[in-house]
Amino acid sequence: MTIKNLIFDLGGVWLPIDEKRTLAAFAALATGDAAAQNATSPMALAARLQPTVLAYELGQINDATLLARLRNALAAGTAKAATTDVPSDQALIQAWNAMLLPFPEAHRPLLDAYGQRYRLFLLSNTNALHIRCVEQDFQSRFPGCKPFLQHFEKAYLSHELHLRKPQPEIYTHVLHDASLIPAETLFIDDRVENIAAAAVLGLHTRLHPAGAPLTDLPL
Repeated sequence: MTIKNLIFDLGGVWLPIDEKRTLAAFAALATGDAAAQNATSPMALAARLQPTVLAYELGQINDATLLARLRNALAAGTAKAATTDVPSDQALIQAWNAMLLPFPEAHRPLLDAYGQRYRLFLLSNTNALHIRCVEQDFQSRFPGCKPFLQHFEKAYLSHELHLRKPQPEIYTHVLHDASLIPAETLFIDDRVENIAAAAVLGLHTRLHPAGAPLTDLPL
């Protein structure tokens, strides 16, 4: 059956990301003395921040709560922290968004090219701060172009749906909400577990190598 619909992931597909950049930025903001460095290493921070990241991606906490939890996590394990050592909201947001790399110039025309041939949808495990950053970057790089999310018939975002990939419910929600036939729909993602979950529901799938340009996507 002919493919009529494309469901794209965001990070690792349309937008290159590097999560190590955010962990390194948080480690640099962590307060405390040398004795606390093991507690503020990127690996230790990743483990400590995981519940907060998940809650924020699911829309269970707002921006203010996220920033408060990040600040507490960075101070964990330290003997004391002077007021001047407490990271500002702006510094925390900058570190949070550090993983988001510039939107590739070659990807912008593909939004129009794919949109002329298929119904386009976005399905992303993401959060409010990242989406705002992506849109700001897109508009600064392509002035006069309509916002990134408006290139899609609809964007399904984990923090708005309170669901995330690879939960089966998020795929069934998209299929039902957009009236999509799985056999006519191709899902493109950079994570094996997300692809596998979509395939179970009958969608065509394609694993996109993280960081590879979309110009290499044969359709």
